[in-house]
Amino acid sequence: MNLSLIQTISALSGLVTTGTLIVIAAIGSFYIIRNGVRKTTSDAQQDAIVALQAQVSALRNNVEDMTKENARLEQVVQTICSALKTRGMIITVQGELITIEDVKTGRTTATRIHENGKDAR
Repeated sequence: MNLSLIQTISALSGLVTTGTLIVIAAIGSFYIIRNGVRKTTSDAQQDAIVALQAQVSALRNNVEDMTKENARLEQVVQTICSALKTRGMIITVQGELITIEDVKTGRTTATRIHENGKDAR
């Protein structure tokens, strides 16, 4: 009977040890996976932030370029209007409406600005 009791205790201690190792391995795996998911999520967020910052920077540069181009085009239009005025043609731009007046003949023509071949609205 003592031998049987010792074998039972030995088997139970082996089962307890195995069970303990399984629980420890499960807990360790959980933490490893959780930290891996956190790191992956953090890396993805960081990559997205970097990409968005680059896009914002590019858009800011585009706005600056468009602002400079707009100022240049306004200068060109003003120069053309001034040159035509000396020849008796007065051009006024009011929103989408352009009016051209020939001072010599008294004729006036008005037209709307078209965008991409269609009326701008």
